[in-house]
Amino acid sequence: DPVHVQVARADKRLALVNNLVPAINNLVQPPLPGTPSIFHLLPPGNTAVGDQWKYQCDNEAGKVDEKYRLDSLTSDRIYLSCEGNATTVTQTQVMGHTQTTTLAHTYHSWLKADRASGILLEKKIQVSSTGSSKSQLGAVPVTETSTVTIHITPLPPEQFRNK
Repeated sequence: DPVHVQVARADKRLALVNNLVPAINNLVQPPLPGTPSIFHLLPPGNTAVGDQWKYQCDNEAGKVDEKYRLDSLTSDRIYLSCEGNATTVTQTQVMGHTQTTTLAHTYHSWLKADRASGILLEKKIQVSSTGSSKSQLGAVPVTETSTVTIHITPLPPEQFRNK
């Protein structure tokens, strides 16, 4: 069943690392119907160049608020941009102490997809995160800026056939 996939629960120790770049989590998590993912970027219905739409969700790590824009279309490509904000609160164990990290993320991304299939081919994300990490040992300010570029190369169908 393509909608229901059994996935092992993520290791909570990786929550801090995963939350530093919230916009790429959808590449490793199975998408829910209607959720932007590498398989589905445009909203339902007809979309024209210049159209904008929003995506919002709350998940176990925090809240996501995104605004997408269809920038341009060519005969074989779809070009989109996205700006978003996310908040995350994670707890990890560090040297026997519970550490709570609260971060506010602001990000901008540019996406390129195959027009025929709608599958994402490239995504560049610039993320700025600020917040703090608190434990019984005290609080530490956290500031992080990153740029991540993801390139996806679809494999031909014959690569998946049993030999």
